[in-house]
Amino acid sequence: INLGFYDEAIKSGKTCINFIKKDNDYSYRRRFMDIYCYVAKGFIKIKNYSKAKEFLEIFNKYLKLGDFQENFQVNSLFHSVNADLSAAVKNYKSAVDNLKTSIKLLRNLNKKNIKHINDSYERKIVLQKEVRNENETIIVKQQKKLFISLVGIFLLIVIASMLIFFFKKNKKKNEEIMKLNNDLNELIFNLKENTIFLENSKSKVENLLRLNKQNLFHRISEISIYNDFINKINDDINNYLGYNQSPSTYLMSVKKKLKTLISEDELWEDFSIQFDKIHPEFFKRLKTIAPILSINDLRHCAYIISDLKSKEEVAKLINVSARSVETTRYRIKKKLGLDKNDSLHDFLKDLQ
Repeated sequence: INLGFYDEAIKSGKTCINFIKKDNDYSYRRRFMDIYCYVAKGFIKIKNYSKAKEFLEIFNKYLKLGDFQENFQVNSLFHSVNADLSAAVKNYKSAVDNLKTSIKLLRNLNKKNIKHINDSYERKIVLQKEVRNENETIIVKQQKKLFISLVGIFLLIVIASMLIFFFKKNKKKNEEIMKLNNDLNELIFNLKENTIFLENSKSKVENLLRLNKQNLFHRISEISIYNDFINKINDDINNYLGYNQSPSTYLMSVKKKLKTLISEDELWEDFSIQFDKIHPEFFKRLKTIAPILSINDLRHCAYIISDLKSKEEVAKLINVSARSVETTRYRIKKKLGLDKNDSLHDFLKDLQ
């Protein structure tokens, strides 16, 4: 533009604008806006005022969208080009107003720059003063350090001499200390070995506990199947006897023998022995709180503490209805003095 090649300047400016838009890189937005101004100037020079106005409007749009409203230089450039366009179309009043605004913005920019320079100069003086004071302080400190160093060197020589004297004198004590260190290292090594042994033992105990728990559930299942089988045979005998007027003496004796096989006390004793291996003292604590709990109540508490929490799980295991299990739990909570909304599982877990 300065050399008078307006068409080439406009063409180059448009190429830059298209390149920046295509690249979507607005990190150089300040230069991007300048290009719009220079292109608008080129159009003014070739007297294409409509195009010049179009580019100035785009410039103004970016000016309002961006963070340049407080930028005196950008605003001054906009009003300067607007003044050129107004003068070119002989709108001298607008040209003068834009020119005045441009000059005013440049003066504000000049004032801002002068203030910045003054502030920078004052800051520089303050910093120089601080540096000078710090240098003086450093010199004083260095002198003190030098004196202290000399004293320290003298003391080190004295201490070194004393250490040599005491080292020779206390050689036997040093040997004892070395022996103690060796003993300590050996102790630490043994401690590590014991820790590994304890961890292995813990793992074995956990495995044994898990195995006992599996055995308990297996035993519960066996007892349940055993009872069901005996009860089924007993029911079959009752059905047969119900259809025959003259009961068989042999079947009656079999029925009596079957009843003797189902000993609630023996079954409970066997179950409680297995359960105590996993949860020692549990039944003792529970009976201390509620001595009125029956064997069936205690066994049901054992099912709950063994993580058979749902009614369906317990009902399936002991071959009763879920309603019956719910009634048993309600009776147990009542005997333990728990409210309806209290968790029986949480209460029993706390007794472990």
